[in-house]
Formats: sequence, C-alpha cells, structure tokens
Amino acid sequence: MRMLISMEDDKLGSRKYDYRALDARVVMVRSVTVGIDWRVYIGAVPGICHADEYMIVVDHGTKVSQEMAEACFGKRTDKLPYGY
Repeated sequence: MRMLISMEDDKLGSRKYDYRALDARVVMVRSVTVGIDWRVYIGAVPGICHADEYMIVVDHGTKVSQEMAEACFGKRTDKLPYGY
C-alpha cells in the first residue's frame, strides 16, 4: 500500500511524504522537500495504523541508499538530488 501526504512547515518549506508498508511493522517513507531534495527512510512501527505511524520512521528510521530508494519508489523525473 502506498499513500501520499503533504505537509507545510514554515522552517523547512513544503514537504511531501509517500509511504509503503513492506510488512505490518516495517514501513519505508519517501520524504520530498519540494524544490530541494528527497530521501527515503525505513523503520519499525507498531503496525496498528501506518497513516498514523509513518512519521516515526521519518524521525527515527534509517536512511536508505539512493539505489534502494529508487528500487522501491522509482527514479524521480524532476531531477531533485538525493539528500545525503
């Protein structure tokens, strides 16, 4: 399952999140800072409601390599750099 969520943050600009459940308790989250860069994190969650849990992965998950990110979410067509 994939879901896209957009959020506005005055300090960080506009961010968009797209998550994919790999298992009931493992989620990957793509975080796009609009016009700046993108990154993907993986992490464990309680597995009750991914829509409520994806920010746990953004805040505490492990950033994956660009190769892994592109394998799971596809290559970006907007040419944004991968954030390291």
